[in-house]
Amino acid sequence: MSDFNRAIAPYEPSFSLSVIIPAWNEESVIALAIDEALVALSSLGLSHELIVVDDGSLDRTAEIVEAACQRYPQLRLVRHDENRGYGAALRSGFEASRGRLVAFTDADCQFDLTDLAPLLSLAEQYDIVSGYRIDRQDTPLRCFYSWGYNTLIRGLLKSPLRDVDCALKVFRREALMRIMPEARAFFANTEMFTEARLLGLSINEVGVRHRPRAAGTSSVSIRDIPRTLGSLLPYWWQRVQFPGHKTTKGSPSVAALMLIMLTAGFLLFQGLAYPLVEPDEGRYAEIGREMLRSGDWIIPRLHHEPYLDKPPLFYWLCATSFSLFGPTDWAARLVPALSAWLTVVVTYLFGCRLLGRTSAFLGTMTLTLSFGFVACGRFLILDSLLALLVVSSLFAAHEAVSRERLQWGWWLASAFLCGLGVLTKGPVAFVLLEPVVMAHCWLNRSSSRVRLHHWSAFAGVIVLTAAPWFVAAATVMPQFVRYFFWDHNVARFLSGSNHPEPFWFYLPTLFLACMPWGLLLLPLTKFLATASPQMRKHRSPELGFLTLWSAWCLLFFSASSGKLPTYLLPCLPAVMLLIGHCIHATCSPFAGNVFSRVKAHAVFHRGLVYLSSAGVLFAGCLYLFGLDERVATLLHGSLWTGLLFAALVLQRRVAPRIVYGVFCAAAFMVLTKITHDVVPAVSNRNSAFGNSSSTLVHQGEWKSHLPVACIVGDWGSVPFYLDRDDVSVFPDTETENARHFIEDHDEMILVVNENLTEEQREAFLPPDAEVRQLSTTSKATALAVRLPNATKVRIQLISADANEIPKSIVR
Repeated sequence: MSDFNRAIAPYEPSFSLSVIIPAWNEESVIALAIDEALVALSSLGLSHELIVVDDGSLDRTAEIVEAACQRYPQLRLVRHDENRGYGAALRSGFEASRGRLVAFTDADCQFDLTDLAPLLSLAEQYDIVSGYRIDRQDTPLRCFYSWGYNTLIRGLLKSPLRDVDCALKVFRREALMRIMPEARAFFANTEMFTEARLLGLSINEVGVRHRPRAAGTSSVSIRDIPRTLGSLLPYWWQRVQFPGHKTTKGSPSVAALMLIMLTAGFLLFQGLAYPLVEPDEGRYAEIGREMLRSGDWIIPRLHHEPYLDKPPLFYWLCATSFSLFGPTDWAARLVPALSAWLTVVVTYLFGCRLLGRTSAFLGTMTLTLSFGFVACGRFLILDSLLALLVVSSLFAAHEAVSRERLQWGWWLASAFLCGLGVLTKGPVAFVLLEPVVMAHCWLNRSSSRVRLHHWSAFAGVIVLTAAPWFVAAATVMPQFVRYFFWDHNVARFLSGSNHPEPFWFYLPTLFLACMPWGLLLLPLTKFLATASPQMRKHRSPELGFLTLWSAWCLLFFSASSGKLPTYLLPCLPAVMLLIGHCIHATCSPFAGNVFSRVKAHAVFHRGLVYLSSAGVLFAGCLYLFGLDERVATLLHGSLWTGLLFAALVLQRRVAPRIVYGVFCAAAFMVLTKITHDVVPAVSNRNSAFGNSSSTLVHQGEWKSHLPVACIVGDWGSVPFYLDRDDVSVFPDTETENARHFIEDHDEMILVVNENLTEEQREAFLPPDAEVRQLSTTSKATALAVRLPNATKVRIQLISADANEIPKSIVR
């Protein structure tokens, strides 16, 4: 063990008081400091020693002290061969001291050591007595720095002192032995007093006088601020926020894994065949269908036009699913559903390694039974696949840096997964990972030091994974590079041209996405912020990693001007593992101690009452709005009413784990009803064709292969369900092309935007046209139109957004 890490030897003190003076390049003032100190100490009437620690001074400081040692037997010199820092100098002085009480001061003569008298008298009652400067005699700028720093540490470290860096302090020797500083710089004061508070040592403060510096210049400068913060923040993170021991990696429970897989599988895979919701689901399904039909796997296309908003991995998977199962809506949704299911499995497996079996099970079950996660997994969007890759990449990165030496296998696996994330939705995959890993390594000094060459290798794997497609796409379409990286990523992030929302948008979004577990976000916040020693010991560095992950996702997407609820999906596994660990630490239904079981019973019983009440209300809404069959709604309402009655009557008559199990079963029932009945009903209303979508190609006019056009809308599900490549699409800006289409056909099928009024439709169609409605939803109305050959038709095309009539077309 090095000298720096050696504690004070517990021997019988030779003096009543030892005073330490650290000095660095103090030749102009050190002689005066020694003389004043010895005079003041002599007046106290105690046996004493004075120790000057020369911290590698480059001037004559050590020489002057050595000369003074010849005159004063109470004076000793401790020398460092090189400058180690203020904290290291204090520690060397403490180690060399032989007093029952140990004090220290600075070499600048700004303190009158006769003020030690009241501190020494209080040292009989307190473990530590610290001075605070009554009338500080420093420059205004240095006073401002000190005020800011003291305010910061009172907030972060809950410091009990008003002036933590006052250089006049007295320690009982036995107390000092327990709080020896590890920090080498000026952070040593803060470190010692925080450790004292955490250990429950008694501390008092006494006002002392302060004088201007006698001579020379202070060694403290503005450059010390980042160095001090560089010590403060990791110390706060490791010793205050997440001081718990690293969790012993647990092997997964096969039974728990099977239960989680079956639960997630039922919620995600069963009943995926319902109409595609416009515009997102229809768009992504059609891009995959066109990719498979055309054989062009480089440039994604929508309605035969390049669609360069996103990279192609998601479309590749959809096209592959279509090649295996046919171009159906359920085959398209299989991609996000499988991604979500794998995310659940990955979360449990890595959760066991990070937090142990119980926390992993509770957290993963919470994720599996959360509305936001399941809903996104059954919705044809890219975010479920992105979440799987980002989550897996972050877990692998944590495994890579969790030891002192970087684990290259995990590191390169993380890079490969991140590269696949870039192929899914662009550079956001790397943006969600890199700051979390860097912050975790910096804040946790026991983790690997990730150097530039490590990140270079990481970036190299990403480039090898993703660059071939980007190069191929840029070769085919040179404008792709600027459009994708600048216009679609950076500009949209900054401008909020799509989906602008306020900064706080994701706070209520996260609450709703976590339901029915959303109410546990408040206890989780308290668990992460409390200073209770009982709770702090449960907060391990792994929990800190999950906290960084969650916080960065929330902050990054909140900073974006454009926001969608689904963007939060990569954050949910980390949040749910945090909730699971919070449950395990505070109110586990599987705990052995009585207090935890009682609290678990109260929490989940209350949750069951809330959930049952919500179920009764939900059934009532379904009945009133006719979203479900009346008999089924009455049956569900009766079931929820019975569950609510049982929860109120039984109360504490059943075991906590049974209450937890019933709560999970109730959450499962709610999610099953929402995802398998309500969501399809809503999808019917927000699709292009409604319930008849999957059978259109075999019906009437649709089967006759009449020309089909989408008017004032570009619904991707129209060509997808018809499995046709000749569907014409005319947004409100393409009136000329629409005119030519209508002029060229006497019979056609028009899928018209439902936002058009009756008057606008009448203006759109000729008076003597034969029109028959084929289907209607809240998005579109499909019309079979037959025009007499001799009729001149005046047709007006309508803007869906502004409901204006831009042009007239005469036939």
